[in-house]
Amino acid sequence: MKLVIPATTLEISRIHLSPFEESTHKNGTPIAPLSYNDPFFKMKDIEIITPPLVVDSYDISAGKISFKVSSAKNTPVGIFGTKITTLQEYIISTLHLHQSSVLGRTDLKRELIESCFQKICDGEKLNLFIAQNDTRTPVFYNSEEKPQFGLAKNLGSDIVGKRVRILLKISGVRVLSGNPYRFRLHHTLMNVYVVNE
Repeated sequence: MKLVIPATTLEISRIHLSPFEESTHKNGTPIAPLSYNDPFFKMKDIEIITPPLVVDSYDISAGKISFKVSSAKNTPVGIFGTKITTLQEYIISTLHLHQSSVLGRTDLKRELIESCFQKICDGEKLNLFIAQNDTRTPVFYNSEEKPQFGLAKNLGSDIVGKRVRILLKISGVRVLSGNPYRFRLHHTLMNVYVVNE
């Protein structure tokens, strides 16, 4: 059984960033793992189920899917967007404060680290990246015949404009290229659940 954190209960203060280590990922770039430390459990990867989000766009060739997160700050969508933005700020600050142990450097200014961090959320949109031409992310639709199971199909352009909940896995911070450093949250879009209108 996998443990998944609802976005409404996600606490950024419980997220821990470890130093970069060599990756087993196919491109071999280093990754700084993230973990979630709750008093009752510890998660190596952070898996979050979001509130219902509207799919703004999906560019299959670029492997980029965008969701609207610019709701009022007191709504579940707005709170989720704020939490992802706060997570990004925490990572930038951690990379700056602990750059000696995390990056092996001591001379980088916070502004430089921030400019090197490719944000996935800008407060208006959440931009997730899927391997190019990878349509294997399952999309689950409610089915009147089997509502307890749902119907699954592959992710396609017909998802644009739909309200969905997503299962998002965040594994760490990945280096995208060598020097100057380029970083991004290493994430995987695990599942998409279409919400009935």
